[in-house]
Amino acid sequence: DGARKSEGSTAELSKKLHTPVVLVVDARAVAYSVAPLLHGFKTFDDQVHIVGVIFNKVGSPSHFKFLQEACEDINMQCFGYVSKLKEAEIPSRHLGLSIANMQQYEVVMEVLAAAVEETVDLDALLSATSYTHVMSPNDTPIASIPKEIRQTLKIVVAKDAAFNFIYSQVMEQFQRRGEVTFCSPLKDDCIPDCDLLYLPGGYPECYLEQLSSNTAMKASIASYIENNGKVLAECGGFMYLGKSIQDADGKEYPMVGALDVTTSMKHRKLHLGYRKIKVQGETLIGHEFHYSSLTRSKVSTIGETTNIRDEVVPTQLVKERGILASYLHFYFGADEQFDILWKWINI
Repeated sequence: DGARKSEGSTAELSKKLHTPVVLVVDARAVAYSVAPLLHGFKTFDDQVHIVGVIFNKVGSPSHFKFLQEACEDINMQCFGYVSKLKEAEIPSRHLGLSIANMQQYEVVMEVLAAAVEETVDLDALLSATSYTHVMSPNDTPIASIPKEIRQTLKIVVAKDAAFNFIYSQVMEQFQRRGEVTFCSPLKDDCIPDCDLLYLPGGYPECYLEQLSSNTAMKASIASYIENNGKVLAECGGFMYLGKSIQDADGKEYPMVGALDVTTSMKHRKLHLGYRKIKVQGETLIGHEFHYSSLTRSKVSTIGETTNIRDEVVPTQLVKERGILASYLHFYFGADEQFDILWKWINI
């Protein structure tokens, strides 16, 4: 789905990138009646090049036969199916899939790979999805930062079990801007010397005791900020910079204290959606996805935040000293987005 109709959807991306599309359909509670669903996807937008379908969570070979017949009757290629696999289930948590102990999922990947190899026609799949696209004059190349205006920044990224929501494009942006090193607010005593500290989102609410008890790291970050250090903090990182975080039972855990805000998990409420923040004629983009709430906010804020339909939402963009912080996960893979963020961090 897109932000506004199909805008930003997988379908729109497939059209922009000229890529073939394979539908993966959950078949747990459907048989031949999947035909109108597939027919709808096939005919709704003729610019989306749907080459076939794979069915997931199929009950049995006889169940799959009904699905095959549906594909035959609407003239859609069926590449095969994956059975219901109890041993391949990945547990979920309040912010999506659980990413703790990622090594345990290697066995799951092996189970899925074996299943796909057994019941999916991989040769047909690869044949249908192989393509060559020749760039046309209307294709716009990706701009890069001219070498003569690049800044050589020392950037420290907080990354551990508590802070790990980091776009790969964001890391690429940082690497284009300078030298990137990492630190762990859970385990390290201090942050390395840097021009910018990046505190991304993650699961701080799952590690409140450890984060709160690591007083050396909290003091290091507070001292860095007091000495005009520059910080970009998002969601969980924003919560960590506050005075405290309250857990689901109402117990408060002291945090860095650089911002006069408190956040709480006690009354869970989903805040979700694409966001735009307009600041003096410039627009920052990102998304919001959290269950915690802001229970105290005595900080300076800038800009106006709206959702994808341009309706005003209460999400704040905090600007104090060298800190720029928000519940938003900013997207700044695009150079101009980072330029705006960096400008406001330094104002």
